[in-house]
Amino acid sequence: MKQNLLALVVLVIAVLLTPACNEPTLVGADLLEQDQASVQFTDTLTLRTKAITEDSILIFDLSQAVNPSSYLCGKFIDPVFGKMDARLFLQFFLGTESPSFVDLDPSEIMIDSVVLAMAYSFDDMIGDQMIPQNLEVFELAEPMDYFAEYYSSQTFMNNGVVIGAVNDVVVSNETDSMVVLNYPVLGAEDADTLTFVPHLRIPIDNSFGEKLMGLGATAYANDTSFVDAFYGLEVKIPDATAHNNLIMSFALSNSASRMIIYYRDTTDPLLKKQFNYTLAGTSAKVINLKNDYVGTFVADYIDNQVLGEQYAFVQGLAGLNTELHFPTARNLSNIVVNKAELEFTVAELSIDDPTLYSPLEQIYALDRNEDGELGTTEDLAFALRRGNISLFGGSVKEEVVDGVTLKKYRMNISGQFQEIIDGGADPLIVLRGFPKQESAARVVLFGPGHDKYPAKLKLTYTLLD
Repeated sequence: MKQNLLALVVLVIAVLLTPACNEPTLVGADLLEQDQASVQFTDTLTLRTKAITEDSILIFDLSQAVNPSSYLCGKFIDPVFGKMDARLFLQFFLGTESPSFVDLDPSEIMIDSVVLAMAYSFDDMIGDQMIPQNLEVFELAEPMDYFAEYYSSQTFMNNGVVIGAVNDVVVSNETDSMVVLNYPVLGAEDADTLTFVPHLRIPIDNSFGEKLMGLGATAYANDTSFVDAFYGLEVKIPDATAHNNLIMSFALSNSASRMIIYYRDTTDPLLKKQFNYTLAGTSAKVINLKNDYVGTFVADYIDNQVLGEQYAFVQGLAGLNTELHFPTARNLSNIVVNKAELEFTVAELSIDDPTLYSPLEQIYALDRNEDGELGTTEDLAFALRRGNISLFGGSVKEEVVDGVTLKKYRMNISGQFQEIIDGGADPLIVLRGFPKQESAARVVLFGPGHDKYPAKLKLTYTLLD
């Protein structure tokens, strides 16, 4: 599966670089007027859906520009999809400032405090933000490599000692900014202030700061030598903490996300100084993800095409996808597809809470080749190449049907369905959330057997002589 996802990322990049001269024209647009009468429509083609698991997803790979803008952390329980555990592994760089303490004797350094700051990414949080959270921080005992590719199953050993913690913190988005004290590298008696986006501040043991500052001049020569000397941090919810109804999200590439040491030089103790270790840029940042569907509503639907008649499921991160089959598609011989549009309606279950769990903003349609590798469908590829996702669709939109406001997804699979009919592609596609690496959002969809809002393929085609 990891290889499949890697191939998918490579394919998307290749699609974006493909010259526009190869773009397809509208299938059937060149039909003669006398052939127009043979245009047909159906929305009763047989569909089959089932939920499928995804073992891991690509989280970090600079060679393929995989470096998410937001990272989730928490022990989350979803009323439909069950438990999700997310913890963070963070690698730090030195930034642009040269440390003024490397030539000092450790006895000449007096640390006032050490803080790990992580900017909130409110739009990617799921659940009730008023639920208090506990977090703890460990130093890594295993290095991270910013040239490596990392999947969501990746873990790194820590040294087993908690070096920082925060308890009963409530995520706050009441203000647009936070004002924090700032001291120059060379020091000042009085601090100035800087304004940052809202962020979490976790106090770290001063003894850990002493260890960092005592690594020596060689470690602080450049980022490469620094990450060889200091492997990074793990941030997680304590193991003993019960799962709750919130998963937090952090914008780790934001300038507010950093580790700060506030200190003084004992030879001039009135001068207060600080040094910032940055998370921005290309430092490795990895989310480890675990899903547990045991005893949940969705559990019986996994790999079950019979129950898939009623509901389909699509989940962000390393969560569920939906596999969609067209078992009778190849009975449609000697036709040209004018338009093939998938339509799915969002199902709001009685056990769910739509005020806390907004549906996925975007769903992609992928195909699977004979080797089991996932790739973009022809129509999605065309939309990405044009830089206009609306040509494919897949975003959730509200529609009023018979006086009822519904949420629907519509996806153009015209080119892909023609390939299926012609035997150039298997008669199935995979529905997958996007962006998969950054969002824990999910959605329940009515399946093709639902009595009122069935999933369907709306097919307009032309019969050929």
